[in-house]
Amino acid sequence: MVARRLKHTVRRRLGIDGLRAAHQQLDASYAALNHDVLAVRSELAAAVATSSNELSVVQSRLSDAERRADDLLTALAQSNSVLWASLWHGLGPAPSATRVSVVMPTRNRASLLPRAIEAVLRQSHTELELIVVDDGSSDETAAVLQRLAEPRMVVLQGGGQGADVASPLGLEHATGSLLAFADDDNVMAPWWLAAACHSLDVDGTTTAVYGAQLREPEGGGDIEMLYRTPFDRALLAKGPYIDLGAVVVRAGTPGLWFDTDLAAVIDWDMLLRISRAGTITAIPVLSGAYTTSAPDRITNRPDKAAAIETVRRRAAETA
Repeated sequence: MVARRLKHTVRRRLGIDGLRAAHQQLDASYAALNHDVLAVRSELAAAVATSSNELSVVQSRLSDAERRADDLLTALAQSNSVLWASLWHGLGPAPSATRVSVVMPTRNRASLLPRAIEAVLRQSHTELELIVVDDGSSDETAAVLQRLAEPRMVVLQGGGQGADVASPLGLEHATGSLLAFADDDNVMAPWWLAAACHSLDVDGTTTAVYGAQLREPEGGGDIEMLYRTPFDRALLAKGPYIDLGAVVVRAGTPGLWFDTDLAAVIDWDMLLRISRAGTITAIPVLSGAYTTSAPDRITNRPDKAAAIETVRRRAAETA
C-alpha cells in the first residue's frame, strides 16, 4: 500500500500523468491533422487530374485548330497552284502531237450531251478522237449525235447494258497513245488534255496523271475542289478519291480494262490496277466540273455497295 502511494506521489510530482494525457491529446491531434492532410492531398490530386483533363481538352482543341489551319493553307496553296497552272496551259505551251482518245458512254442524256461533247471537241489540244458509245438511248440522243458529228468523233452503238459494258466497248476502239474519259453529264476543262499531254510527254516514267476537279456536292451546297497530292494508293484503296474523268493514262498500261462483272465502281477498280502497274502522278491543273444533279446516275444503284466491298477486298488482297 505504501509503495503504491509512493509511486503515485512520484508520478504526480514528475508530471508523468500530465505528460501521458498531453501525449494522448497530441496523438489525437496528429491523427486529425493527418486525416486533414490526406483529405487535402486527395482534393489536390482530384484538382490536378481535373486540370490535366481540362488541359488535355484544350491541347486537343488547339491541335485540331492547328491541323485545320494547316489544311486550309494547303488547300489555298493547291488552289493557287491549280489556278496558275490551268491558266498557263490554257494560254498554251507548245502544242503536243500526241493523239488522245476520249471515251464517253451515254444513255438518255440528250439534254446534257451537247455540253459534254462540245467541251471535248473544243479542247486546246486538237489531236484527239472522241468515242461516244450510245448505250441504247431511247430519247433524242441519236439526233444530237448526228447534229454534232465531225471527223474527230466516232459513235458506237452499245447494247443498253450499262456503262460497265459501254466503257469497255469504247476502250476497245480507241486508237490514241493516251486514253482519257468523260461522262455525259460532266464538263471537261478546255486545257485539260493539253496539260495532261505536256506532263506525260515530259515525264516518260509516269503511267498516268490526274488533276483537280470542281465538284457539285451531293444534295446541293457550295462547290468543292477535289484534289489530293501526292498520289496515295493506300488512300485510294479505301475509296475512290480520284474521278476517272480527271485521269489520262497511257494506252497499253497493264490493268487498263474494265471489269464488266462489277455493277458499279469499275473506274475505281481499274485505277487500283493501274496504280499497281505503274506510277500515277498528280498535276495541279483543273480537269473539269463534276455534276451530281443528273438523273439515273450509277452512284444511286442499289447494288453499288456490293461492288464497293468487292473492290476493297481485291485491294486488300493485293496491298
